[in-house]
Amino acid sequence: MSEEQQIIKAGKEIEASNVQEWARKQPASAAVYTNAEFPPEVKSIYPKVKGSATSGPDAISVVPGKGGTGEITVFDTTTKPTSEHSAKTRGDAQKLKDNLPERWKDYSVYYQEGWSDGGHQFSPRMKLQPRPRH
Repeated sequence: MSEEQQIIKAGKEIEASNVQEWARKQPASAAVYTNAEFPPEVKSIYPKVKGSATSGPDAISVVPGKGGTGEITVFDTTTKPTSEHSAKTRGDAQKLKDNLPERWKDYSVYYQEGWSDGGHQFSPRMKLQPRPRH
């Protein structure tokens, strides 16, 4: 295995561990989907990329609410938090919010990051605000 392949493998193992830890912290009523398990209507929002990278967030959790409302949290993990990664995670959440499947059209969308620099750590969960109308 090449050095690049070893780095990719290690990164995927860390990512999987962070996603599992984050999933354990979701409400009991949440349905958690990893990137590989996204429903087709969510998977189609994020274009395919070449190589070993996946497009879109690492996971989402969907918590149903009463009367068709609920919450979706978009989660992405990294080795160390950066402003660029935060912007990517927020962008992934906005892309989902702008293209919500019909069954989730009235759900609130949040985003959150995780990283493994010194153990599992998670940013505060942030709610996407409605886009200003012109």
